[in-house]
Amino acid sequence: MEKNYCVSPAMLMDSILMSMDKDYLWLAKKLEMPFPKVVALMEGNLPITLDIANKFDSATGFSASALLMQQEKYNNFKNK
Repeated sequence: MEKNYCVSPAMLMDSILMSMDKDYLWLAKKLEMPFPKVVALMEGNLPITLDIANKFDSATGFSASALLMQQEKYNNFKNK
């Protein structure tokens, strides 16, 4: 039986941060967002926007378009 799942963009971002040995406080500074809002983002309670994706790309080198595509895939998965 085939498993049906999709990784949330927040989980992807978290993995990237861990690989860089960076934390949410660092991310809050790079995204120019209040820390509580970053926590909500990383818990999956806020969607990845173009602005967030671009700033994450600048801070980490991870493609903004790839992050936005993952958000779209995740949205489609959740709405099935």
